[in-house]
Amino acid sequence: MNNPAPTASSAFGSIDPKGVDGAQALRTGLDLARASQLTMLRLLLALHKSNRRTAMQALDNLLDIDAEMEGLAATLNRAPAHPAGDCSRSPAASRSE
Repeated sequence: MNNPAPTASSAFGSIDPKGVDGAQALRTGLDLARASQLTMLRLLLALHKSNRRTAMQALDNLLDIDAEMEGLAATLNRAPAHPAGDCSRSPAASRSE
């Protein structure tokens, strides 16, 4: 377990808020959640073994992952609710029918 886990920023690309692809955002979110859980497990094992160095690395990685998740959430909050040009899903379009 000497290999440090890659940081979240190097493992996951950033999402462009202008063209948020829902499937890509979901994949990125799930990947971040998975990475977070695996890193939490590393932290718990390091604490159980009293390995302070590994525990600190895991904690740093968790903070990086949390920052990536926060950025993803902010990007998704800025994204339009429906893709441009897709009027069939908007409430106004369904009321006018």
